[in-house]
Amino acid sequence: MSASGVDIVNLASDGLTASGVTELAQAKDLLRRNAIYAIGAGQNQSEIRRPVVVDVKGQRIAYLGYADKIQIPAGQNPSAQNEAEANSALEAQIIEDIQAIRDQVDWVIVTYQWSEDSKSYPEDWQVRLAHLAVDQGADLVVGNRPGVTQGGEVYRGKAIAYSLGSSMGELDKAGEAPALKVTLQDKTMKLEILPLQIGQPMADGTDIQQKFKQSSSLFDQPLEFPLLLDGQIRLPVAPQSPPPSVDPFISYPPDQALPQP
Repeated sequence: MSASGVDIVNLASDGLTASGVTELAQAKDLLRRNAIYAIGAGQNQSEIRRPVVVDVKGQRIAYLGYADKIQIPAGQNPSAQNEAEANSALEAQIIEDIQAIRDQVDWVIVTYQWSEDSKSYPEDWQVRLAHLAVDQGADLVVGNRPGVTQGGEVYRGKAIAYSLGSSMGELDKAGEAPALKVTLQDKTMKLEILPLQIGQPMADGTDIQQKFKQSSSLFDQPLEFPLLLDGQIRLPVAPQSPPPSVDPFISYPPDQALPQP
């Protein structure tokens, strides 16, 4: 990952946290020593829910990571049980997290690790969670883990890519997969589809692009590329007020910010 230029990974996964605190701490330490920052997992609520905030070209981007099937029972403190936990995609928690950081940054990116592997289209619960993030102020929502491409949509002027596949896991099986290229230009975020392929020379990537386009065609506003998002347009927060789950993360420690590239 370090050699490939990876800066941030979403560790929210039942597979990783099932290994326990020691293994998770070792994984995070290994990432940290290679200048890779982790979101979505930890030993306490502050660590689990803390976003990574990076400065890119003078703009601040907050990254939040969730897993859809990790549940933390009400009133249970993961650190008290000395168990590693992942950031659960509880709706009240997502709302609190995004609202807490929204006014401190220029862009908010939310990533979901889905647990389902079979569908070639997003299910209603995936759409609901993705829309919820945008309703609360997310500019971009990206999903991973099903071994299929699920396409994307433009919702309220913001971008949602429901699944880009299983990243390297899908590449190992199929030899190709789409990636999302994000470029900042002034106060604009430009999105493009980037075809990835291993094991043989890359062709023009038309098949990969067409596959994503076809997967997106079921939406009223399919995600098409290139797409420009205006960072100066702030949507009004949707009128949703669920009861608070836990105290929101209010500010990020300065040492969590990545150096400006």
